[in-house]
Amino acid sequence: MSVTKQLLRALQRGILNSTYRSTFAPTIPTVRCAVASGPLQPYRPYQVGRPGSKRTSSCPGCGASFQSNDPTEPGYLPPTLISRPAPPPSVHERSGAKTTDTLTPRELKALLKPPKSYICQRCHHLKHQNTALKKHFPDPVKLLAPVRVVPNGVIVCVVDATDFPASLLPKLSDMVGVSKPVIVVANKVDLLPAGISLRKVKNSIAQTAQRSGVKNLIGVFLTSAQNGTGLLELCEAIVPYQQNGEHAFFVGCANVGKSAIVNKLRHMSGLADADAGPVVSSVPGTTVDLVEIPVTLSALVSSASDAVQPGADEADKGVQKMDPNMSNEGTGKVFDTPGLYQPSQISHHLTAEDFRHLLPSTAVKPRQHTITPASSLFIGGLFRVDVVEASSPVQLTFYGASAARLPIHVCRTSRAEEVWKKNAGRNRTIMFPPVTAEAAAALPPLLMVKRAVLHPGRQPLDIVLAGTGWLATGGQHVDAKLNIYGPGGLGVVLREEWITPEKVKPGKRM
Repeated sequence: MSVTKQLLRALQRGILNSTYRSTFAPTIPTVRCAVASGPLQPYRPYQVGRPGSKRTSSCPGCGASFQSNDPTEPGYLPPTLISRPAPPPSVHERSGAKTTDTLTPRELKALLKPPKSYICQRCHHLKHQNTALKKHFPDPVKLLAPVRVVPNGVIVCVVDATDFPASLLPKLSDMVGVSKPVIVVANKVDLLPAGISLRKVKNSIAQTAQRSGVKNLIGVFLTSAQNGTGLLELCEAIVPYQQNGEHAFFVGCANVGKSAIVNKLRHMSGLADADAGPVVSSVPGTTVDLVEIPVTLSALVSSASDAVQPGADEADKGVQKMDPNMSNEGTGKVFDTPGLYQPSQISHHLTAEDFRHLLPSTAVKPRQHTITPASSLFIGGLFRVDVVEASSPVQLTFYGASAARLPIHVCRTSRAEEVWKKNAGRNRTIMFPPVTAEAAAALPPLLMVKRAVLHPGRQPLDIVLAGTGWLATGGQHVDAKLNIYGPGGLGVVLREEWITPEKVKPGKRM
């Protein structure tokens, strides 16, 4: 049977969908000539992340270059995927029934096989098992060097609203270029407690960012990658730069939600391959190199002005369909960059299981504790606060994960060291994370990081515990001195008060 008749019969049986039908029908004579002149090559359209192509030599999930040498490093693919061996001869070939004018079922299947995207082994583990084969701690200055050498561009600095300013990169402008404009995006605002003043939060973020080395701040946006809050306003601020041909670089510390925001923008843009964007995981440091994101924010902003048609599906609301014929020439691109580390973070000391216990799934709720002088308060097994001196009992309100995931324990300061060594990683009731004895042994000892002084005439303070939450000290008139301890002397930052906790009567829970 000729190639023409075989493909036409396949069309009649409905094997080929409309896309392949439009691809093969006009080129049937060409395919026949190719068979006559040599072996037929399988139809492989360009696909993102496929090895073997000069444009796809890196993983679309993390940005690392594909390699087959070290399975523990990012970008690893088995050698069989990079250089696939030739298949054995088919039954038709062995029997001699195949001629140069016919296609075997295997060759037809290769023609009809849809394109497949590859991600590296590390991204596969992160995406499907939420585990990393090996911790990866990139050098911030080295990884941001490609951003610094770009003459023009806008920097989108993403921070965690529940972990600020511990999640803010210090001296950001020096690493990316002093002249580049910077937009600070506070992600995860949906996790902030009810009753908090967003205006106060926004002003505090702007002031802290400028004091920390952001020299060309042009705006602060409060967003949520979970529900899309504030993302359209963010796009409107980036579009003028992108239309001028300037690239937008999403930068920030590990696990602040850069890749989650980028994937949400892809979904809102209606991209067909929205699931093929950067891999999102609770494991810090998922992205390890620059990842180009094929999304045009100007098209998203222009289409967002069109109202959703009456009767539209609820799942489609807020999702804008991109015009495939729209030209992107002359517009800047969007890049996701690796999550960076700074000294105020402790995530590199935690296991993946420990870190998952610290991530709240809903808006944080306050937990208030009254601490007498010479007493200590443990937040899990990671942080400790000693009340050294106090004119009266001190009320500390914790905002973070729930008690089931992150318990709080109070004991006398004279017994604090003994209690931590006995229970951290061993007692799943009063002191975890760390969740295992091995993780507790690998955790650096708790060393004093900061000393906080409370006074009725002073501005109330929030004690930010990196990656964990914060303790509010406002709403009381007391003179007190507090010593705060963290793993290896890290992870504690003081800031001005964001929310004044309400007084709770004795015996009443919040």
